[in-house]
Amino acid sequence: MEKDKSISLSKSEFLTKYLLVGYDIHGRNWSRHIRYINQHNRTEAQIAEQRGYSSSERSNAKRNRFREKLLRMGAMYLSDSLYLLPLKVVKDNDGKDLDITGAEEFLKAWGEDEDVNCHVMGFNLESPRSIEGVSKAFKKVLTDRFEDMEIHLESAHRKLLDLADDVAEDPKKTIRGIHRIVEAIDKQSVDATELINRYSDDEDEARKYQFNLDKILALKDKIAGTYKTIVEMKERQKQ
Repeated sequence: MEKDKSISLSKSEFLTKYLLVGYDIHGRNWSRHIRYINQHNRTEAQIAEQRGYSSSERSNAKRNRFREKLLRMGAMYLSDSLYLLPLKVVKDNDGKDLDITGAEEFLKAWGEDEDVNCHVMGFNLESPRSIEGVSKAFKKVLTDRFEDMEIHLESAHRKLLDLADDVAEDPKKTIRGIHRIVEAIDKQSVDATELINRYSDDEDEARKYQFNLDKILALKDKIAGTYKTIVEMKERQKQ
């Protein structure tokens, strides 16, 4: 990534403070055979029960849901349960910046609200090479995420246009569930706006991503318009 000449950084885009975030899902299967000497020879299940964790089956849906929320916040994927999060994209519930200690506490509390046990470690990068390399990696993740979102929105719009043609030809064609697609797309556009606002501290930085955001918002409006057309067709067909 450091050798990628296509990625340029302004001084304000050099990131030095990060959080390494790992997590356990409450409700996993805790072993009744593994024992820990430093926990008075108690089993994993006994320790979990004492801490109030459920011994029910691990929820993959819960894991996926929490992972998606981390990614929307701006996290970089390292492994299925380990993510790198630049400090500057972490804000409290009022949108205010946090120091590393505050961000650690915020993420742990957020995890508890999501029934997830977060393990957070804050750190500073000091090597100029590391700072540049990881900063470029994050910027690449950010721009790729916007490009992926555009591709997804274009695909969703094509499907809705096809559905509009089908509804016009077949009054019995169902449109059940498509409102959820539109709601999810609205959420994506909000996520994109919030991520740019968190990452961009000033107008100059925000302007660099405005083109990406404008395309996303334009696609969202097209999808909303096509959805409205489909709903109006169905209403006319009922008359």
